[in-house]
Amino acid sequence: MLQLILSPRNGWEDISLDDDRRTYPTAASYYTFIGVVAASWIVQWAYHPDYFHVAKLIELVIVTYAVFFVCYFVGTFVMSVALETLVKPGIDIDEHRTRTFTLYALALLSAVLLLGLLLPATTPVIWFLPLYVLVIMWKGARYLRISKHKIRSFVTTALLGVLVPPMLLGLLFKYLLL
Repeated sequence: MLQLILSPRNGWEDISLDDDRRTYPTAASYYTFIGVVAASWIVQWAYHPDYFHVAKLIELVIVTYAVFFVCYFVGTFVMSVALETLVKPGIDIDEHRTRTFTLYALALLSAVLLLGLLLPATTPVIWFLPLYVLVIMWKGARYLRISKHKIRSFVTTALLGVLVPPMLLGLLFKYLLL
């Protein structure tokens, strides 16, 4: 993930080179990572003990994990369907690459949430970091073998299919819980 953050194009190339299809430890790592992100609500509880009570904290941990868990499947489905019209002609859709792309995008988005939860107060910079995740996803077009003249459609699909669902579900549940 650090390679993707520092140099998105080289990061996707490294992911492509290290493509081991015999095992799929990336999903297990993702589930563990979103568990850590969800549990980081405890830090916010430590910063603001009057605002959070134990029941609310447990709800936020469960909802955060559930949102990222469900959005992995939603994002994979949306990207798999959309890639049929976006890949270069004559190239089959690689489901493994689609899952990997979605996992890394959601892991980066959850890392943004983790950073926000570890800080005592929200900063405006945190609100713009999902845009950088979108840039990283845009650089992943080559990894997914997207046709050059369909890059805009790919970025729009990636935005609406992978980045927006966790944000909308998170806002919906936050509104319902608070």
